[in-house]
Amino acid sequence: MRIVRPTLAVVMALVVLVLVGCDTTQPDRDQTRLASLTFAAQAIVDIYNCYEVWLDTSDPPDGTPDERVAEYCEPAVPPDGAEVFRAQRPVPWRYSLSVSVIRAGSTTEEIVGSSIQPQDLIDDFVSMTDYDPTQDQAPARPPAGTIYYQSPLQVSVGHPAFFASVGAPVRTPNILGQETPSFDFEVNSGDTVIVRARKQAVSELPSGINPDQITEVQLDAKLFVEGVQVATNGMKPPSSTADKAGFSFSFTLQ
Repeated sequence: MRIVRPTLAVVMALVVLVLVGCDTTQPDRDQTRLASLTFAAQAIVDIYNCYEVWLDTSDPPDGTPDERVAEYCEPAVPPDGAEVFRAQRPVPWRYSLSVSVIRAGSTTEEIVGSSIQPQDLIDDFVSMTDYDPTQDQAPARPPAGTIYYQSPLQVSVGHPAFFASVGAPVRTPNILGQETPSFDFEVNSGDTVIVRARKQAVSELPSGINPDQITEVQLDAKLFVEGVQVATNGMKPPSSTADKAGFSFSFTLQ
């Protein structure tokens, strides 16, 4: 009886196939992955020219400003001749937030971050989006006697310089109290992420900010898994411009 034995070449080919099939660099479907949420708000806002106000305190005045006393902003002149200079820009806006996960094989929501849990002693609208970082050069403003206008900037009412000029507090942007650019949590294959968010009312703007200066506010959110933005289901962001509007969306990791 003849026994067929594989040649050395065939054996080596089979070894290569086995090694390729067992490549440990291939991702494990059940491995834990990092999910990240980011938030931003946009609005139509008024544009202002802002200056640092300095005094010449020398006696007699020597023409050199030596004491900074205030921030001053005045409406910018629109380049197109319109009555008001307005633009769409980021704005610091507060919002409520709840993030939960339904783990694979479960039907129960696990809260991983929330500002709206009953009796949690956390302000519902603790989270806040970032300020407008855009700043251009404003026209120089001549001195008035011993008052000088320095560091001219053209900014929106969503910029920290404008907030400071009207005495509104300049706070640190955050997500659920964390001063980080994203809210991060772990998910596994089969998990479903649920996000609910809602804007704070226009009537609760900081003192000194006129609601007419910030209109058509939209809250936006993006969900990333391992740094890649994913498409979500449900009431997708951004929110509508209606007062106190929000959204609720979900995503299931395959």
